[in-house]
Amino acid sequence: AAALLPDFNPTQFDADRIVRMAKAAGMKYLVITSKHHDGFCLWDSEYTDFDVGSTPFNGRDILAELNAACQQHGLKFGLYYSVLDWNHPTQVPSLQNVHVDWRWGRTYLRDGGGEYVKGVYASYQKNQILELIEQYDPAILWFDGEWVEWWTNDDGIELYNAIRAASPRTIINNRVGKRQSFEADFVTKEQRHFEDAFPKHWEACYTMNESWGYRKGDDNWKDAVTVYEKLKDVNTKGGNLLLNVGPDGNGVVQEEAVSILLQAGKLLEANPIEKTKPTIIAVPRLKQQ
Repeated sequence: AAALLPDFNPTQFDADRIVRMAKAAGMKYLVITSKHHDGFCLWDSEYTDFDVGSTPFNGRDILAELNAACQQHGLKFGLYYSVLDWNHPTQVPSLQNVHVDWRWGRTYLRDGGGEYVKGVYASYQKNQILELIEQYDPAILWFDGEWVEWWTNDDGIELYNAIRAASPRTIINNRVGKRQSFEADFVTKEQRHFEDAFPKHWEACYTMNESWGYRKGDDNWKDAVTVYEKLKDVNTKGGNLLLNVGPDGNGVVQEEAVSILLQAGKLLEANPIEKTKPTIIAVPRLKQQ
């Protein structure tokens, strides 16, 4: 992955254009990936060189530019952060059973794990999260990748409490611990959502096509009506919809995505959705994965 650093140079990235598009689509908040499973940091982190500061794009700050644009246009700003990290020296990506483990990016702690190895990474992780809070003051911290065996709910509680102490107003999703059982500020569903109203704050994340990032040739787009109906179904059951948009290597959102989002925004403007609030009622929960 480090060999790709010289190729990262999204010079056409325009935060203001992206946020204006999001607002026109009716979006109320934006979440950008600060660090995914590959460990690459989209900000110039003090704690690693595997970051934007080691690329030709050094000198610009994508997160700061998006944060400023969100503030200007009235959207909340959030950050995604992966619990696991393929690049960190404490972790070894699984090469066994490639169709199961590697598909989901699973890692194992080096040298058989143990509290010391885990503690080294936990310190790195906590320092980065506090760095993000200090620099960008996100309204939302959106965790993922907690399904590795070595990450526990106790780890999630410790990280949650550290975030809460540093930033009392930041809301945190349930994947800071094990998503099946962790009680955080809101529940997250992926590529699906609850069939009925749910008595807690929740959000469903969906892709616009078949990919979570830009993938050339992925043209299986959800049309504007599908996006609107998805939003309506989620909202009327008390949830939020987090719709994934993946810019290309130049930092540009594909025209197909822009067109769909703007059309969906017009549908929403012409047909407003009345969102319900979580109510404590007897509703069975879907099986969590």
